[in-house]
Amino acid sequence: ARTTVAVHQLPEPHIIIEIRATAYWPVENQE
Repeated sequence: ARTTVAVHQLPEPHIIIEIRATAYWPVENQE
């Protein structure tokens, strides 16, 4: 729920997508 609030608080929602991609990067790299 806090994540959703942060997205609404941030002026640029696209930044969240970048952060999410960075967090997923290592997961894909492990493969």
